[in-house]
Amino acid sequence: MTQDDHDVFVAMGQAMAATNGYTPEQASDLYITDGTINDWLYGAYQIFTYTFEMYPTSSSQGGFYPPDEVIPAQTSRNRAAVLYLLDKSACPYGVIGKDAQYCTVTTTEWRGATVQAAVTSGAGDNNGFQTSPTNAFADDNQYAVDTNSGTNTNTSCTNTGKDRHRFYNYGLSVPSGKTVTGIEVRLNEKVDSTTGAPKTCVELSWDGGATWTAAKSTGTLATSEGSYIVGGAADTWGRAWTSTDLSDPNFRVRLTNVASNTSRDFSLDYVAVRVRYLP
Repeated sequence: MTQDDHDVFVAMGQAMAATNGYTPEQASDLYITDGTINDWLYGAYQIFTYTFEMYPTSSSQGGFYPPDEVIPAQTSRNRAAVLYLLDKSACPYGVIGKDAQYCTVTTTEWRGATVQAAVTSGAGDNNGFQTSPTNAFADDNQYAVDTNSGTNTNTSCTNTGKDRHRFYNYGLSVPSGKTVTGIEVRLNEKVDSTTGAPKTCVELSWDGGATWTAAKSTGTLATSEGSYIVGGAADTWGRAWTSTDLSDPNFRVRLTNVASNTSRDFSLDYVAVRVRYLP
């Protein structure tokens, strides 16, 4: 355990005890056990947890089965402590004056890709954005175009009859050891027609394209350019990310164009990524 984490445990325990008259101490100071959920939660996930050993304190007061008449008094006794714990849960380090060090979220700027490649096997026409794909590197009203997308009318993001394209080398700069809290992918895009409910699916890879997250998708795209955000500031796409995962050799964005009409033309002006992380 770090000194800061120890200090947080002590400060919060003492603050709660001041409201309910409890004795703030380690669980093992009360009695020895083979292990507790508090130990496991901190050891495995660094979660700050507390156990309230509630009334009664001796067998003469009813043992571990006190009458229900004591419930109102005991819940009232602990109300302030519980509210304190909830209030501090967003950033426990604030109780030792280190919220800025541990809990301030940093956001990278939107970063565009600098390398691209069509998926050429099991991906619809196997040519992705076949016209000027590098136009998707910058937000400048110059378009990468996927003409007559796909080879079937299936609407699944994972169907092999859909055109796919990879974009990477975003130059994301997330320092080592930081906790990533969310990843956003921004698509500036339009289609030639809304017939067939055209949408773009997005997947992320952390190992150079060997493995991908579950797909997320835009809504139905419009015939005039719009900016579509997939993911979110608090969306980690189902996994814990490291700075290495987000490095140019490893991080990839894969786009899949989907519609129930193979005549759809997808025009992509920009595909960008933004990452939020804790210091």
